[in-house]
Amino acid sequence: MKKLVTIMLVLVMVFGATSAFADSHNTSAMKKGDFEVKAGVDFGGNIKADILGISSEESTKIGFSIIGEYIIPSSNNLSYGAGLEFPLGGREADVTNATSFNFIPFYGLARYNMQNNFYLTGKLGYNTFSFDNTPSDVDVNGGMYYGIGAGMKVKDNVSFELLYSVSNGSIEATSGTQTVTSDMTYSRIGLSVGTTF
Repeated sequence: MKKLVTIMLVLVMVFGATSAFADSHNTSAMKKGDFEVKAGVDFGGNIKADILGISSEESTKIGFSIIGEYIIPSSNNLSYGAGLEFPLGGREADVTNATSFNFIPFYGLARYNMQNNFYLTGKLGYNTFSFDNTPSDVDVNGGMYYGIGAGMKVKDNVSFELLYSVSNGSIEATSGTQTVTSDMTYSRIGLSVGTTF
């Protein structure tokens, strides 16, 4: 399922970027974009660890973030751009004495603009990964980020967006000559409100 979602997002983004660049080439100039700043809240989240074929999954507490995106309009109701999501404070599993973790995604995005100021969006990129009090014999690595969702402009410069997104990372622990890797997956549903400049 993850591979299918990833392939679909890549195709949408490649098609959108290709159309936009072709359109800008035809008009002899790149179109001007808009910078959008959003305040977001994550809920319905889960953190999953896969180690040696064994999976462990916990729900996560609500978290908040600031999001910045640059959106360039294109033809055929498509827009494209890039963005960054910065979490405010660490995320935690909803268990006692949980260790805080953070994913910071950098991504490209595509939007398909529909009627009544409604749009569909796909995002694909890379995220860094970190968690508190990392031991010296543990390496923490980032991984792929993707998201899919929908939004609506309620005014010329105000919009709401609902997004399902997944961040991937890994933890490598070394003891002597043996290294064990744990794949980490953080999935969540996020709601954001943004303003455009």
